[in-house]
Amino acid sequence: MRSRGIYLFPDPVLQDAPATYQPIREHSFGWIDGISVTQRSSGNLSILLRGESEDRWVYNHLNLFTLEHNPKDDVLPYVFPPILVSQVPALRGSLRCLRVVLGKCGTAVWIQPQDRAQAGLASSHDHHDHPQQAIRSVRGHESVVVAAFPGPLAPPGDEVDDSGVMRTRSRTLWSNSSNNWSSLDYNEEEGRIVLSSRFGKVMVLQL
Repeated sequence: MRSRGIYLFPDPVLQDAPATYQPIREHSFGWIDGISVTQRSSGNLSILLRGESEDRWVYNHLNLFTLEHNPKDDVLPYVFPPILVSQVPALRGSLRCLRVVLGKCGTAVWIQPQDRAQAGLASSHDHHDHPQQAIRSVRGHESVVVAAFPGPLAPPGDEVDDSGVMRTRSRTLWSNSSNNWSSLDYNEEEGRIVLSSRFGKVMVLQL
């Protein structure tokens, strides 16, 4: 896991002597092990994160943040901090491929680890945001999962909690009994997901 953040720097000025610039705005997402950033047609940045906890065994959802575009301000073109707009349940565990991919229309793809135990290696009874049955997984096998976050392709029926955060639902597309996927790519426009194993075998899924 790595700690990651987002920083806004001023536009550099062309000059003879090199200059050092400090960020004028910054925000830390804490400990994460997967991130994907896309720019929407509105100019906003959508940021999807896998993990935001120092305890990797009790974290149980992916977060979608929005960094709002501010076209009226040349110095601060984005409004800080990013806003949490949606969450989706997800299992935690050991994975070779930590990548999450978010498309411009809000659809996302990631690999979910095999469910070694119904509540994980070290479950915590203090986390009840998402019931375990809401997590779309195939027990005993890792699986490729898709979700449609707020956007033109989002299905109706997603709930919004008291804090205004949408509870997005996910769907399992395929399971892998070998549990050896090592890389993932996703083309939203073509509706294709590419998965490869550590032995070089490649599989293409068409949505």
